[in-house]
Amino acid sequence: MVEAVPDLKILTKLVAVIAICGLAQSCVSTSYHNMGKGKAASQINERMVSFWVNDRVFSRMYSCVFVVPAKETAFGVLQVAERSLQRHLYEKFDRVIPGHSVKRIARRKLIEIGNTRGIRRFGEEMNCPVTASIQVRELKNDFMVFYARKSLKLEVSLKDAKTNELLWQASHNAGRGDGALPLSPLSAVSSVIRASRLSGDGEQFASIVDDAVRRMARTLPSFRLDHLEASPPTRLNRG
Repeated sequence: MVEAVPDLKILTKLVAVIAICGLAQSCVSTSYHNMGKGKAASQINERMVSFWVNDRVFSRMYSCVFVVPAKETAFGVLQVAERSLQRHLYEKFDRVIPGHSVKRIARRKLIEIGNTRGIRRFGEEMNCPVTASIQVRELKNDFMVFYARKSLKLEVSLKDAKTNELLWQASHNAGRGDGALPLSPLSAVSSVIRASRLSGDGEQFASIVDDAVRRMARTLPSFRLDHLEASPPTRLNRG
C-alpha cells in the first residue's frame, strides 16, 4: 500500500496536466498586446501575440526589405519560419529580397552578412533600407501517454539596415495538442493513439509555424503603395 503512493501522486499530476492542457485547447482566442503599453496578464484559454511598433515607421516610406538568414535549428523549423515570414512580407512591402537571395548576392559581392557592417553595406548596395529576421527561441515536443503537445516560441523583428534601429518586433508562443483524460478503457486507447499520432507527426511544426507567423504579421503596418492608395483618407491626408 505504501509503495503505491508515489504512483498515485504521479497519476494525479498527470491527470491535472492533461486537464489543464485540454482546457487550454478548447475555445481558444487570440489576443494582441502592444508591449509599449505595459505588461498584460495572459489567460489560460487565449494565445497572446506581443508586438511593438516604432512610431518612426508611420512617418517614412520603406519600399524594400531583405531577410537576414539565420543559423538552422532542429527539425528544420527555422527555414520554414523564414519562408513563411517572406510570404507575409510580400503583402507588406513592394520589394522583398528573400534569405536565399541575400546569401547568393552577398557571396557575389563579397559581403559578410553576419555582422552589422555587412548588413549596412548590403542595404546600401541593394538600395534596401530594412532588414527582417526571425528566431526560434523555444521548441518542445511533450508526450504524456494520453496527451501530447508540440509548441514553440517565435520572435521576429524589422530593423533599419543603416542604423540597426528596431522598427517592429513581435513574439508568439504557439502550439497544438491532442489526447484526453482516459475515462474508460476505450477512451484510453483512443487518447494514446491521438497523442502518439501528434507526437510522431513532424509536419505539425510547419503548420504551427505558419499559424504563428500569420498572427504576428497582422501587427505589422503595410508599406505597399497600392495599399496606401486604397486606404480611406485620415485626418492627416484629408483635403
